[in-house]
Amino acid sequence: MTKGIKFEKTCYLYLILSCCITLYCNNLFSKLESIRYIKSSNFLQIWIKNWDGDSATIQNNIEKNFEILSKHFLFHETLPQPLSVIVDGNWKKSSGYWSNQLRAPDNSQALLMTPASILDPNQNLKLFSHELMHLLHYQFRPHEHAWIKEGLALLTEYLVTGYFNSVLEEGFKNPTTSLIHFKNLDEMDFQIQNELSQYGHVLQYFYFLYRLCGPEHLQDVKATKYNERFIEEILKSKSSLAGIEFLDEVLRNTQNTNPVCENFDKSFTAFEVARFKKNIMKPDGYILISSHRASLQASPGFDLPPYSAGAYILPLQQDGCQKNEIPWGERKCIRIRKE
Repeated sequence: MTKGIKFEKTCYLYLILSCCITLYCNNLFSKLESIRYIKSSNFLQIWIKNWDGDSATIQNNIEKNFEILSKHFLFHETLPQPLSVIVDGNWKKSSGYWSNQLRAPDNSQALLMTPASILDPNQNLKLFSHELMHLLHYQFRPHEHAWIKEGLALLTEYLVTGYFNSVLEEGFKNPTTSLIHFKNLDEMDFQIQNELSQYGHVLQYFYFLYRLCGPEHLQDVKATKYNERFIEEILKSKSSLAGIEFLDEVLRNTQNTNPVCENFDKSFTAFEVARFKKNIMKPDGYILISSHRASLQASPGFDLPPYSAGAYILPLQQDGCQKNEIPWGERKCIRIRKE
């Protein structure tokens, strides 16, 4: 009787285990079957999941982008081989994503993009270059701070396509975000206005550096090449420093005689003043000639996070700007917070 009970229990456990294994395997196989694999070349692999649309157009757009970027000075001879692109129809958090933990099913390094972003002719190359820069930057400088990573990736979009990400204008509309205190991507919510504005803020700063702080040159026709070298230094430097200390080091190494480019502190102050004043008669007096000025606060009673700035119109009852604020015209003040 005891043996019978033991046998029945054993059979029961075996059946449960078999069912669990079967369910697990069926689930695993269904996941694998939902992924379409396209080997474009020895250098590029495409994995499509959770989407049943036209894979030929997806493949064609990714291949075109890959070819363009492989010839660009930032990516030439530095792309990982192979590179995998995961196209995920269920990804909703952003148009694209990269993480050093992200891997394709064959364990190769990967970018993730949504089908809609790849099919959008106004977005796909910018997005591809942005996420690819994140991957490449991590290979050279895995210890770098998030705000420098994002600033360089956003600037890369412009360097590759000649067009700025739309967050640039958001940084002028809501100008009081911190330049350097970035959340991790997993914590970001791109539907929140403040976080879009912070991306615009850091894009503005890196474009300001790119435009002004490349090494000195004798002829204007050489300016672009020198500025490329400056960006490559930010991307590929072997320095163990990161964040503000690293940018200090890079700016010193450029030997640029423009006082704005002497160190991070001076570049940050000049940059924030230029966002509000916008004096197009001075090279360091504006961010973009075609952009708006940064918006003003309604009153002087606003708080600032570290490394940010705001400006306001003087109330009638206030005689002048507060201590450490920068007067702007007769009735405006710029407040800059660093530490």
